[in-house]
Amino acid sequence: MKYGLTIRFLCFFVVFFTILGIVNFVRTTIETYNLP
Repeated sequence: MKYGLTIRFLCFFVVFFTILGIVNFVRTTIETYNLP
């Protein structure tokens, strides 16, 4: 039971950081294109 919970937490961590990376990448791209 504890092992399954660890797997679930690890998956959540990976998904969270993946979304965070995508958002950061998109934000950087938008800032680059919005340069005056």
